[in-house]
Amino acid sequence: MKPLSFLYGTRQISFRLERKDIRSLAITVQADGKVRVNAPLHASDEQVIARVKKRARWIGKQWERQAGYLPTPPRPTLSSGTSIRYLGRQYRVRVTTPSAGRESVTLQRFVLEVHVQNRKDEPEVQKRIQTWLRTRASIILPERFKRCLESVAKHRLPTPKMQVRAMPKRWGSCVRKDLILLNPELIRAPSACIDYVILHEICHLKHPDHGPKFRALLQQLCPDWKRLKERLERAE
Repeated sequence: MKPLSFLYGTRQISFRLERKDIRSLAITVQADGKVRVNAPLHASDEQVIARVKKRARWIGKQWERQAGYLPTPPRPTLSSGTSIRYLGRQYRVRVTTPSAGRESVTLQRFVLEVHVQNRKDEPEVQKRIQTWLRTRASIILPERFKRCLESVAKHRLPTPKMQVRAMPKRWGSCVRKDLILLNPELIRAPSACIDYVILHEICHLKHPDHGPKFRALLQQLCPDWKRLKERLERAE
């Protein structure tokens, strides 16, 4: 890929160019904010830059959409005595050797018990916990998503599908008019904050930017959104 850039007003827009056997130019703004451009084999750098400049405003809007999302929380070192956050609560990690030889992860009141053969195998402990969290995310996030859709049914908004997908810097993403992505790391946040993210993305089905119409709709669907957004950010 070839790096290129240009000035749009006072902002420099950088992108990576890849030439392919295609007819028309395609621009993608990735979840991490990086811009990728696929262009026909015959297109010169000058022609590509000129075409991308015409989409500079659109690129800026995509970045604006991403601005409301912070990087996902760093994963802590997970060993006996440390803690993890699950649905907004802190749970102490207890690593034990399974009595019956079966490795597993169980939630007991305020303790997350990790049963592994080698208690000192920290990578294995982390792997077990992350697998457990992702399993819980695959169950709970669709449940929250369904509840949110039911709660806004009277507004007659588009009915999207939902997928759980890891994203480096976003809690959620409305990638098409019929698909919303949710980060499995959301399983660490309180249920109300999960709902806020879902409703935020549902609003993008109608308003792709964060303009006044978007904020007005979000206020209707989630009157407490400002407090929930702050709570989500504090949890990081």
